[in-house]
Amino acid sequence: MRKILVAALAVLGCGNDNVHHLDDGGADAAQTVDAPAVDAAPTPGVVTVTVTLAGDPSAGNTVYFQNADSSLVAEVMTDGSGVASATMAPGGFVTVVEPLPPVSLVPDGQTLSTFSDVKPGDQLRDDVFSISTINDVDTFAITVPTDPNPAAVTYTLDTTCGQGDADITPPVTLRRAAAPHAAIANNPPVQVTLASCNGRADMVVFTEDAKEQLLDAFFIPNIAISDGSAVTLTGTYAPFASTPVAFTDVPAEFVDGDVELQVTGPHGSVDGFGFGTSFDFDGGSGSGAISLPSGFTGATAVTLDQVFPSGNLIDEQVQATFGAIPASITSDVGAFRLRSWVTFPQVDPAAEAVEWAVAKDGKTPDYVLARVRADRSDPAHETEDSWTWSIAAPGTSDGHLSYPVLPTDVFDFNFHDTDDQLFVEELVGVQSAGGYDAARALVFDTIEQLFDPEVLPSSTATFVVQEDEEEGLRARAKAKARRGAGHLSVNGRAVRSAAPAAR
Repeated sequence: MRKILVAALAVLGCGNDNVHHLDDGGADAAQTVDAPAVDAAPTPGVVTVTVTLAGDPSAGNTVYFQNADSSLVAEVMTDGSGVASATMAPGGFVTVVEPLPPVSLVPDGQTLSTFSDVKPGDQLRDDVFSISTINDVDTFAITVPTDPNPAAVTYTLDTTCGQGDADITPPVTLRRAAAPHAAIANNPPVQVTLASCNGRADMVVFTEDAKEQLLDAFFIPNIAISDGSAVTLTGTYAPFASTPVAFTDVPAEFVDGDVELQVTGPHGSVDGFGFGTSFDFDGGSGSGAISLPSGFTGATAVTLDQVFPSGNLIDEQVQATFGAIPASITSDVGAFRLRSWVTFPQVDPAAEAVEWAVAKDGKTPDYVLARVRADRSDPAHETEDSWTWSIAAPGTSDGHLSYPVLPTDVFDFNFHDTDDQLFVEELVGVQSAGGYDAARALVFDTIEQLFDPEVLPSSTATFVVQEDEEEGLRARAKAKARRGAGHLSVNGRAVRSAAPAAR
């Protein structure tokens, strides 16, 4: 993991007893006295943000450029290219009042995103997802090759499209003795309906036996998709391979962990084609195995190594690795461990900040990300205003993350102690290659990206994920239950179980 080291130089005043006095009316020789060193003022420069809605330029969005003390540098509307710019000193804030999708996916009203500690030359990006992107629905005929494995009964297709599961079980007639299995080149074509393919998709076909045990799979990238077309896939099935998993140097506070792997292609994650296993730690280590697909040319994977502190529902720590589907998984927890958060984050409206207590042991994140939900009654109009405000900040904000105080010409988005509700929906600490300088421009590049380690721009990264919403914690617990702790799962089905002790 590449780290950035910053060297700080301090100018110190020193005592000096070599004092020169007038003597016998004379004077010392002329002395040259250096003026006190003064740091040069920071050099301002242009900071640019590009705002898009589902990838398309979004014009007419308010962008506030502010100094570190929240004083306003400029208020600019995005132009026809979705661009707004201003000249500002380093260390300030850029806040986008984001566009609302045509059919809003945001039940909590308006959304805002703030980049803090920006620097001259920054080319920031803020992309907001639109529901219109999932209205592209294609129905077509697909033909897949027959798995030479005679035990193959069920064939399933997973894709990178928005709605990616389709059951393509062949007819029983393929199993007749009069038509030997190995002699059949392809299964009969099957009608498949997929959403949000946008013309291209990466696909996986995998097979299972009569007991729903995984057998074989193959990966096919960049397949052309159109409504009413006929698609014939070609590829060679490869068996699933047992992949060893080992966690080492596990601090005593972590009692169990799990590994999750999601297969990805040029068009993103292959929806539904994910795998996971979990186990308890014993004596600072833990090991097991997970069955993963082999022989996937052109496919990559996101591997998430997660550890959970004993009795701590505040945070979990995740190491995300991006690369080829691994032949083995080894996770050095002591090396990637960030310092834990020991209290739930709270909004301090007087300080316009989010605050939480931080443990001493572990590394400091390179940057932190937060999202606050606010609700405010307006009795005069008998309405309830709601908005969510996300922010990205350097790791020095770990424990205290300051929001800017915004102008109130559009709306008073600033936090007040009279607000009906202020709570931190999510808080994330990240350590990743290149640190905040590498990530700052991209953390808001998709609506999912802020809190999803699978899409953050990094080759390797370590995350602490934290939620301060009771419903959110319950949702996470339910998700883990659905995944089946201790189960290898694909498409939501438990395939192999080794249930750990209850956490």
